[in-house]
Formats: sequence, structure tokens, C-alpha cells
Amino acid sequence: MNKDQIVYDDFAKIEMRLGKIVEVKDFPRARNPSYKVCVDFGELGQRWSSAQIKNYSEEELMGRKVVCVVNMPPRNIAGFKSEILIMGVPNEAGDTILLQPSDDAVLGSEVF
Repeated sequence: MNKDQIVYDDFAKIEMRLGKIVEVKDFPRARNPSYKVCVDFGELGQRWSSAQIKNYSEEELMGRKVVCVVNMPPRNIAGFKSEILIMGVPNEAGDTILLQPSDDAVLGSEVF
């Protein structure tokens, strides 16, 4: 492991929730190939993200459930307000593989 150890209270500050991708738009102004992605969190509403996940087609992303960090301040990415961070891990090729539950789970549920 490369990062400093944290205590549980540090981890508890991160609010991760399950959402479903409901809209995907190309984002040509982004420095790196990206999409503008709208994620629905059920009763908690919808939020947008700039996501470097071009290894997925727009069709593959639509309806996909994803885990997102929802309590970070918005970031301005090439004039676009990115409100959430969609979580993923790299594969051997360096592409981002999105984190998602293996079974059905309620939209907006908190990850713990």
C-alpha cells in the first residue's frame, strides 16, 4: 500500500452512493477523452460527472449501476460542473473498469 493509514473516522467522511447512469453525452472540450454522465440516485436526485471512461460506449453505460462519491465540492472541468466522482479501477491496459454491485441494490443506498 502506498498511502498513509487512516482511522475509521476518516473513511466515514466519504459518502459513496449507488446510482444508475441515465444520460451520457460526448465531452469534446475535455483535455482527456471523456463523457458528461448523469447519474440518478433515486430519491436523492440526479447529479452530473465528467468521466474519463471512453473504453465504454454510450450504449454500454446507459442503465449501468455505479458507485459514486457524492460529498466532494463540484469541480469545473473545461467549463462543465462535475458534481460527483464515479468510482473505478484500472485493468491491465489502463482502462477504467467501473465499480458496481453484483446484485440488485436500491438506488441511493450508501456504501459502507
